[in-house]
Amino acid sequence: MKKHAMIVLALLMTFWTGNYASAKVNTVHPSRIEVFTFMHDAFQAQLKLSEAYHTKAETERVLTPYFSKSYTDQFLKENVVKEAQGYISYGGDLSPYYIPYFSYNGDTKMIYDDQKHKLYVYEYFPDETDGPVKYGDHYEMITLKLYGPQWKIVQYTFSKEKPVRSVKTFHEIKAD
Repeated sequence: MKKHAMIVLALLMTFWTGNYASAKVNTVHPSRIEVFTFMHDAFQAQLKLSEAYHTKAETERVLTPYFSKSYTDQFLKENVVKEAQGYISYGGDLSPYYIPYFSYNGDTKMIYDDQKHKLYVYEYFPDETDGPVKYGDHYEMITLKLYGPQWKIVQYTFSKEKPVRSVKTFHEIKAD
């Protein structure tokens, strides 16, 4: 019995620390790769909510390592429905508060604000007239904020105008 308890404890610690580690980004000077990996993991967490039914607490636990409380609340309100079996996200091409389909290359811009301890990740998306989803030229941006030692996604912005202007406290984080 003691052996089984130790195995269960080891598995729980692996899952717990694994989640935390995947949500961690260098707080001093985050690299593009660290931030892009973090955002990819955040997007995977969002997608996980469409794979199976969850309790309300489980949905929040899946998103908490990556998103602020207010962002999580907005995402759940807009994208997650309660069914008899539990909570689930059905997603879609234009679902609000999902991480955008960034290219994660030189077209994806990243700006760090030294004063506000925020990261702005954005990209320009040209006019799309083919296919089932059509939209005009626009920018999409995700804002991340430093909470103690951890970054969290705090805002999604959809804009016709370039969302970030030059400011003295802004520094672009360029590709390596």
